[in-house]
Amino acid sequence: MVSQADAFSIDLNKLTGDEVFKISFLEQSTLGTANCADVAISDTNSSTPTLNISNCTGNGGIIFKYGSNSSLEIHINNTSEQSFSQPFAVAIGNSNTFAYVVDYTLDALIRVDLRTGTRQIISNSSNGTGDNFKTSTGIAITDDEATAYVIDSGSPETLFSVNIATGNRTIVSNNIIGSGANFNQPTRVIINSNEDKAYIVDRNSDALYEVDLTTGNRIIVSDSGTGTGTNFLTPYGLALNTTENIVYIADRDIPGVLEVDLLTGNRVIISDNSTGLGVDFSNPHGIQLDPSGNTAYVLDNSKDAIFQVDLATGNRQILSDSSNGIGINFSSPLGLGINLDGSKLYVVDSADSVDALIEVDISTGNRVIKSK
Repeated sequence: MVSQADAFSIDLNKLTGDEVFKISFLEQSTLGTANCADVAISDTNSSTPTLNISNCTGNGGIIFKYGSNSSLEIHINNTSEQSFSQPFAVAIGNSNTFAYVVDYTLDALIRVDLRTGTRQIISNSSNGTGDNFKTSTGIAITDDEATAYVIDSGSPETLFSVNIATGNRTIVSNNIIGSGANFNQPTRVIINSNEDKAYIVDRNSDALYEVDLTTGNRIIVSDSGTGTGTNFLTPYGLALNTTENIVYIADRDIPGVLEVDLLTGNRVIISDNSTGLGVDFSNPHGIQLDPSGNTAYVLDNSKDAIFQVDLATGNRQILSDSSNGIGINFSSPLGLGINLDGSKLYVVDSADSVDALIEVDISTGNRVIKSK
């Protein structure tokens, strides 16, 4: 991230072509309002010229191009908005314009403009009315991006609905509102396409819940007493298939991916260190499906990696980590989102040295900070 006062340099030793690097051939493409006014090249005659950049204004991204070569996107941020503290989960709006992040330490719902990286607190103790968040761990967003559903593992464990326009928070389900087994330590939430049901995994109850979003009533869909198959150990992430009859769950301590039949609650391991070929999981936290529903992307907090999993075979390969793709390395990745067309993944990383929303190109594994 670069602010107006910063100056920075890019090593150009990988560019080839002219004997003398010509600044007139350098192109600057921008996203948002970002612009860097002072651009100069030193050591133009050497094999390792350097691009020196300063006086950057606005907000957004900049890519420098020279011939067929391009730099990674450089994020320019000249706002004074709240920085992340411990971003925990992320959901991407269908507009592909905004990401919605819950921050575990700030107890806040934050909207990120993916064009500029600008962050806006939508709801916290100072924005919106209603009971405050305490320990927000999961988020789902409606198709029209008018309502967010936030799961909070603070006492009492609560599913909130949040009006995106006002920030107002309404309790949908907890130990007071709605009937059924209480949450214990819920981690993630998703909603169905009709937006009348939520599915929540709970890492202390080792259970998958279904919540009626009108009444708040809770039903355990699958746990050690409901459905057959391998029991959950620490279910952490979940994703709903396109026909909405199967939930895929990333379990941190199995470690692996399970398929859960929503009608019966039966559980089948799709991929773990004994099922499917490829690099072993260590600590899977998040999971998303590609639009076809044939591939799962699994975020591993210990491997600092995103896995690509063939759901038919359970075979695994690493899509993005320090050895696959270029860009900032993951350090403590916790939450995973995917855009509507399945071309980009978004990771929230809560390491003190990172605390950022990172975009991952699925075709290359390349990583770019979108907001920090």
